[in-house]
Amino acid sequence: MLADHFGIPVSQIRITCGETSRHKRIEVRLPASSAKRTGV
Repeated sequence: MLADHFGIPVSQIRITCGETSRHKRIEVRLPASSAKRTGV
């Protein structure tokens, strides 16, 4: 319903949320040097 309201496919929302949460995990877990190495 929410996806239809914004005109965005549900799969796109799932991908976006997954990417966002994954980046947050990487940011929190890895030190700055490791983050640079992974290209985050």
